[in-house]
Amino acid sequence: SVHTTAVYASVGHELDTAPLCRRLRQRSIRTCYPRVESKQPPKLSFIAVEDEQELVAAPFGLREPAAAATPLPLSAIDVFIVPGLGFD
Repeated sequence: SVHTTAVYASVGHELDTAPLCRRLRQRSIRTCYPRVESKQPPKLSFIAVEDEQELVAAPFGLREPAAAATPLPLSAIDVFIVPGLGFD
């Protein structure tokens, strides 16, 4: 069963993930969002968030968890929801 999901905070014309996250939390499924830890080398961490209002402004118009938040180990995340326009 799923206990924790990783999602992204949508911006602009992207699919709005907020309704999905609210439904997940209503079912007691924890949601976490990525935060850019470094660009070189590229590194993301994932932080549990109770409400999208907790997200702060990040570069390129993105929103991410605050730097003081504690990351989850990747092994704690059951499902990653990743945006994509096309794959091959």
